[in-house]
Amino acid sequence: MLWAEHVWNDLASVGVVTGVLRRVLLLAVIALGWAYSRSTPTDPLPSWNDGDARQAILDFVARVTREGSPDFVPVAERIATFDNDGTLWGEQPVYAQAAFALDRVKAMAPQHPEWQQKQPFKDVLEGDMQAVAASGERGLREIMAATHVGTKTEAFEALVREWIGTARHPRTRRRYTDMVYQPMLEVLAYLRSNGFKIFVVSGGGVEFMRPWVERVYGIPPEQVVGVHQRIGRRPILSFGNSDGDFEMLEWTTAGRGARLALIVHHTDAEREWAYDRTSHVGQLARALDEAPKRGWVLVDMRRDWKIIYPPSAAAPQEAGAFLVGRYAGMLPCADCRGIYTSLTLRVSGRLQTGAGTFSLSEEYLDTPEGNRRFDTSGRWNILRGTPTDLDTTVYQLDFDGVNRTIYVRRVGDQALQLLDREQRAIQSAANYTLTRTNGPPPAAQ
Repeated sequence: MLWAEHVWNDLASVGVVTGVLRRVLLLAVIALGWAYSRSTPTDPLPSWNDGDARQAILDFVARVTREGSPDFVPVAERIATFDNDGTLWGEQPVYAQAAFALDRVKAMAPQHPEWQQKQPFKDVLEGDMQAVAASGERGLREIMAATHVGTKTEAFEALVREWIGTARHPRTRRRYTDMVYQPMLEVLAYLRSNGFKIFVVSGGGVEFMRPWVERVYGIPPEQVVGVHQRIGRRPILSFGNSDGDFEMLEWTTAGRGARLALIVHHTDAEREWAYDRTSHVGQLARALDEAPKRGWVLVDMRRDWKIIYPPSAAAPQEAGAFLVGRYAGMLPCADCRGIYTSLTLRVSGRLQTGAGTFSLSEEYLDTPEGNRRFDTSGRWNILRGTPTDLDTTVYQLDFDGVNRTIYVRRVGDQALQLLDREQRAIQSAANYTLTRTNGPPPAAQ
């Protein structure tokens, strides 16, 4: 509403705003400002940091959709292909379909008593995941065959829907469909709004994906295909994350005209995982080496993405939440001695993830009514970067029950610095830093 404020100030400065006219003009200015803000184009990729990857997507879509452009592509030829595991949602420590198959072994065990002594099923039932992993692709294929083959399509879809709606990731405790990448959801929506037809081309089983992809990605199930199936046209844009996607990216960029290939590079061990060349899941070596020579765009997850998962998909609070850190300090107050503030961050598992819960205590000291304390709580997410430092770590704190959000920047391992609403450092000589404490937060002095 800044534009409306400027108009109002201009009118007031020349002395024409009085009485009833003041009220009429105020309503008109507010309405005009609202209309102006509604007509302003919104950012199609709000979860992306400014950088080469984001700009490559925006520039490419603009070139191929603008009539009269030498790179213009008719709507019928705007085909985009995406890998799923590791590109649209998480794939560590095991593929979601593999986790489904392992759960199916446990559910089907009463009908297969021979599995108690037969490998790799015996290891699955005993919870020896290291031994299961050691069985390699052969063991996984045997598990997949035993749990997938022979089940009618409708029955299998029902099993998948039931599992995908309740199963939770072992580390983040999110549902698997909440492990989708928010920046990639924005890319899908942006392409659809510009006339692209999107296919998911996956090495995973299409039968496992089709029951839920439309609800999660907005992609019809018939547009989920296996890597060896044809889609009828060469895509002009492809997105992958591993060497398993090399041929798809190569096929896309081998055509004439404007082409774009992108690779999600998992570089964020704090908010997700960091892996490439030596990973047993989603190995990225050849494509990582070839990308610069072929003009393929590397999307650095740590640098290019503000957030990883949808904000609404924060991990649930559990009774066994584990402490991330306690921080305390005296913050400035306009009409009291100071605000003694203590902040506790928790996460719902022993392995720290990019989201959790917090409790905040703010005690206003020596107010006219004496000391006044307010205790609040909510959920936090980790953001990557600020307008002036793209590599710094920022915690976004969203309060329960009220429309309030604050941002704090991590300073080393021992402090948090309060930021303003634009995620910039507050320009003041006053203290806006909370320091890590051991044990319960100390009392205000």
